[in-house]
Amino acid sequence: MAKNLLKRKISKKKIDDLLIFLQRYITFADQGYNVKFDKEIGALTGNQISMGIREMVLDKAEKKGVEKATISFILSLWETGNYTVSQIASLLKVSEEFVQNTIASK
Repeated sequence: MAKNLLKRKISKKKIDDLLIFLQRYITFADQGYNVKFDKEIGALTGNQISMGIREMVLDKAEKKGVEKATISFILSLWETGNYTVSQIASLLKVSEEFVQNTIASK
Protein backbone atom coordinates (compact mmCIF):
# COMPACT_ATOMS: atom_id res chain seq x y z
CA MET A 1 0.00 0.00 0.00
CA ALA A 2 2.77 2.46 0.93
CA LYS A 3 4.63 1.82 -2.31
CA ASN A 4 1.42 2.39 -4.28
CA LEU A 5 0.82 5.72 -2.49
CA LEU A 6 4.40 6.80 -3.21
CA LYS A 7 3.86 6.05 -6.90
CA ARG A 8 0.85 8.39 -6.78
CA LYS A 9 3.13 11.14 -5.41
CA ILE A 10 1.49 11.29 -1.98
CA SER A 11 3.87 12.93 0.50
CA LYS A 12 5.90 10.63 2.73
CA LYS A 13 4.55 12.43 5.82
CA LYS A 14 0.95 11.68 4.82
CA ILE A 15 1.81 8.06 4.12
CA ASP A 16 3.58 7.75 7.49
CA ASP A 17 0.61 9.31 9.28
CA LEU A 18 -1.79 6.92 7.54
CA LEU A 19 0.32 3.88 8.36
CA ILE A 20 0.63 4.89 12.02
CA PHE A 21 -3.14 5.42 12.17
CA LEU A 22 -3.75 1.96 10.67
CA GLN A 23 -1.27 0.39 13.07
CA ARG A 24 -3.04 1.96 16.02
CA TYR A 25 -6.60 0.99 15.04
CA ILE A 26 -6.42 -2.29 13.11
CA THR A 27 -6.23 -5.62 14.90
CA PHE A 28 -6.25 -9.06 13.36
CA ALA A 29 -7.83 -12.17 14.84
CA ASP A 30 -4.49 -13.98 14.57
CA GLN A 31 -1.99 -12.35 16.96
CA GLY A 32 0.85 -13.38 14.63
CA TYR A 33 -0.52 -11.08 11.94
CA ASN A 34 -0.66 -8.20 14.43
CA VAL A 35 3.01 -8.65 15.32
CA LYS A 36 4.04 -8.87 11.67
CA PHE A 37 1.87 -5.86 10.75
CA ASP A 38 3.38 -3.79 13.59
CA LYS A 39 6.92 -4.71 12.51
CA GLU A 40 6.22 -3.79 8.88
CA ILE A 41 4.61 -0.48 9.79
CA GLY A 42 7.48 0.27 12.15
CA ALA A 43 10.00 -0.40 9.40
CA LEU A 44 8.12 1.75 6.89
CA THR A 45 7.60 4.69 9.26
CA GLY A 46 11.01 4.64 10.89
CA ASN A 47 9.52 3.37 14.17
CA GLN A 48 7.78 6.66 14.92
CA ILE A 49 5.79 6.64 18.12
CA SER A 50 2.15 6.46 17.20
CA MET A 51 -0.15 9.05 18.68
CA GLY A 52 -3.84 8.59 19.31
CA ILE A 53 -6.42 10.92 17.81
CA ARG A 54 -7.05 12.62 21.15
CA GLU A 55 -3.34 13.21 21.75
CA MET A 56 -2.91 14.52 18.22
CA VAL A 57 -5.79 17.00 18.60
CA LEU A 58 -4.48 18.17 21.99
CA ASP A 59 -0.97 18.56 20.57
CA LYS A 60 -2.24 20.67 17.67
CA ALA A 61 -4.37 22.80 20.00
CA GLU A 62 -1.41 23.39 22.28
CA LYS A 63 0.79 24.43 19.36
CA LYS A 64 -1.94 26.75 18.10
CA GLY A 65 -2.20 28.35 21.56
CA VAL A 66 1.55 28.86 21.77
CA GLU A 67 1.57 30.40 18.30
CA LYS A 68 -1.23 32.83 19.21
CA ALA A 69 0.60 33.86 22.38
CA THR A 70 3.82 34.35 20.42
CA ILE A 71 2.06 36.52 17.83
CA SER A 72 0.46 38.62 20.56
CA PHE A 73 3.81 39.06 22.29
CA ILE A 74 5.55 40.01 19.03
CA LEU A 75 2.95 42.70 18.36
CA SER A 76 3.19 44.01 21.92
CA LEU A 77 6.96 44.30 21.77
CA TRP A 78 6.86 45.92 18.32
CA GLU A 79 4.25 48.47 19.37
CA THR A 80 6.47 49.72 22.22
CA GLY A 81 8.95 50.94 19.63
CA ASN A 82 11.82 49.74 21.81
CA TYR A 83 12.68 46.55 19.91
CA THR A 84 13.87 45.79 16.40
CA VAL A 85 12.68 42.83 14.36
CA SER A 86 16.02 41.15 15.02
CA GLN A 87 15.78 41.66 18.78
CA ILE A 88 12.23 40.31 18.93
CA ALA A 89 13.19 37.25 16.88
CA SER A 90 16.15 36.61 19.16
CA LEU A 91 14.09 37.02 22.35
CA LEU A 92 11.35 34.65 21.20
CA LYS A 93 13.62 32.23 19.34
CA VAL A 94 11.72 32.59 16.06
CA SER A 95 12.91 33.65 12.64
CA GLU A 96 13.07 37.30 11.63
CA GLU A 97 10.83 36.39 8.70
CA PHE A 98 8.15 35.14 11.13
CA VAL A 99 8.34 38.41 13.07
CA GLN A 100 8.16 40.48 9.88
CA ASN A 101 5.19 38.51 8.57
CA THR A 102 3.41 38.84 11.92
CA ILE A 103 3.92 42.60 11.98
CA ALA A 104 2.88 42.96 8.33
CA SER A 105 -0.34 40.99 8.87
CA LYS A 106 -1.34 43.15 11.82
